[in-house]
Amino acid sequence: MATSFDLPLGNDPALVATDAMVRIDAELAHVPAKTALLIIEFCRNRLAASEARVLADRYENGASDRDVEDLVLGDGKTSKQEAKKRASRAKATNANPGIADKLDSGELSAEQADIIAKAAAETDGAAACDSTLINDVAQTSPEQGRKKATKFVNERRSSADVQAKHDRQRILRGWYKHRLPNGNAAITFHGDDHSINQMEASVAGQADIEYRDDGGRDVPHGKHPRTNDQRGFDAAHKLMTSNTDQNPASPTTRRSRRANVVHVNVTPDQLLGNDPSPILTADGTPLPRSVFDEICCDADIIGHIFSGDGELLWQSRMKRLATPAQINGLIARDGGCVLCSAHHNECVAHHLLPWEAPGQGETNIDNLAFLCGDCHTRLHQRKQTLFYDRRSKTWKTRAATIHELPPENQHHQKKPAPGQYRNMPALAAPPAERTKPRLDQARSNARLGALF
Repeated sequence: MATSFDLPLGNDPALVATDAMVRIDAELAHVPAKTALLIIEFCRNRLAASEARVLADRYENGASDRDVEDLVLGDGKTSKQEAKKRASRAKATNANPGIADKLDSGELSAEQADIIAKAAAETDGAAACDSTLINDVAQTSPEQGRKKATKFVNERRSSADVQAKHDRQRILRGWYKHRLPNGNAAITFHGDDHSINQMEASVAGQADIEYRDDGGRDVPHGKHPRTNDQRGFDAAHKLMTSNTDQNPASPTTRRSRRANVVHVNVTPDQLLGNDPSPILTADGTPLPRSVFDEICCDADIIGHIFSGDGELLWQSRMKRLATPAQINGLIARDGGCVLCSAHHNECVAHHLLPWEAPGQGETNIDNLAFLCGDCHTRLHQRKQTLFYDRRSKTWKTRAATIHELPPENQHHQKKPAPGQYRNMPALAAPPAERTKPRLDQARSNARLGALF
């Protein structure tokens, strides 16, 4: 779709923009909605690239971050947060003009470019010039791209930097009461990552109890008496206002199995203090050494062995529900939801090949993956299956075959065409009965064995 601006419109930018939009709207009126949305997204990314180049020239001429942000704020209709984001995108473009080129070509979306720009701001521009990171972000969803960018940033932090950030957050900790635009009263706590994560884990644990009291998975989501947000508020209120001397066995004081647990991935050299790199929690958050030393006093140390491509050693069970040891293994391997990176406290162990399906998926560590409640529900509603793409090293979804669907969903699913999934990992033949654990046929016989 070609558009020229050779009409005598003068120098009024509003007239030029209006003329362009009239032409684009005329073109969009004759295409299907899906195609129209793709065209609009393409135009949005092209405009983001043009803006990044214009602002990058300001950086090239010596302008400061404040100067560029003030330029974006000039229309009086842009928030400071948005101005900072667009200035950061321009600064990354100034460091690497290829980012704008990828926006132009559609290889990167504006959201993906912002992920790279944020990582660049935290690594003195290194992320903007790292072709591997840029390609990784471009080839995955924004949620998984953020996870890869976070890993890139954390790998370049020192333990001293992490400790300094933690100390600064501790000094600035606090809370305040305020009112939201919808009229609700609110209390905001702010402080160091570790303390906030502990508070979140406590609320999430109690909210999980409230969820089970509402019927849990035995009741359809829409039939629950409370929403997730309402249960979260009720959980926080109960924790903050209940007496501490209540009977710990009562339903109001018992805890979820994952509440108040900090999962830390640490190497032997880090444990002994010989490695200065930062210690990371399971979701990739750097943990200050002072906090690590504190929680190690009463910590359980659990060993996990991974293969060279990050695959956790195989483990099998004869029951449907994952064991606590398997849950710990999933936390160590996945960190959180493998699709949207939600915190592991919000996740469930999902069977890649369902337990009830004709394939009779086992509760093995290689047949499990962490999914948050929303992604888990969406996956089943869309009759999809989850698989790990070893080329991009990311989790993806595809339509499930009859062999992979529980019985109640099979009559809605067409049989796959010959060769439709020839590139997908082959499934082992379903066992006649569950008399012993089934080994995946694709696995090597040289495994060291399970640790659990």
